[in-house]
Amino acid sequence: MFAVLVTGLTDGTTYQVSVEVRNAAGDSDAASAPVTPCLGCQVTKLPSNGTAFTLNTGSTSSDCPGTMGATSTDTIVSCLTLTSGQTTDKAGLIAALREEAAQTSCGGGPCIGDQQVTFDLSGGTTCNPSTGVGCKQFDEYFILDKTISTDVYGGPCTDKASGGCHVYTVYMDPGNTPIGSSIKSKWCADKVIFPGAPGCVVQVVPLTNNTASNGQKGVKTDNRNGDILIEVVYWGDAGFRTG
Repeated sequence: MFAVLVTGLTDGTTYQVSVEVRNAAGDSDAASAPVTPCLGCQVTKLPSNGTAFTLNTGSTSSDCPGTMGATSTDTIVSCLTLTSGQTTDKAGLIAALREEAAQTSCGGGPCIGDQQVTFDLSGGTTCNPSTGVGCKQFDEYFILDKTISTDVYGGPCTDKASGGCHVYTVYMDPGNTPIGSSIKSKWCADKVIFPGAPGCVVQVVPLTNNTASNGQKGVKTDNRNGDILIEVVYWGDAGFRTG
């Protein structure tokens, strides 16, 4: 598979992109589709020298998750670091991390913020996410701003479901599969994906003004109290929603 990174485009503007295939038999008919670059997207061509690389929609820094922070105007942010081994295997391919409108429901109900986090890596080997065969394991973090999470649903239930908290459940593509929740007994804290599962939740952490990367540490304010950090590990490219 060939990948080309196009520069000079404007976020929010729709472009018509056409692709043709050329081989010994000649050129194919052009296939075209409208595409719209987004402000919350991170898209890059992976380096050819096999160095680790970070995609971070919440910060220009490569520190993941130490620098990303959600806000009331950027309510979901995410980051993911590709290891040197992963970039060596995928050198020259296009990696993209973005937040976008949820493509389906979360357990039959609305998803938090009506959004999802999507990671795409063009090319590579065939991946069976139910077994991990032919797959690479990825470790991703995303943060939900309090205005779409705890202000609406309450704090996360960590021991059991109850009326005083909310069970935050993570759904993964393909198949809109629930892979874990804020209940600690469902976590894979050692980052070892359960047999037969496409991924799992490592942790769900309520953030405070002092622990959020964009909190006003040392200031008596609750500006970031109530944000939630979620870490997941999974096989292959994926999209995530929280309900």
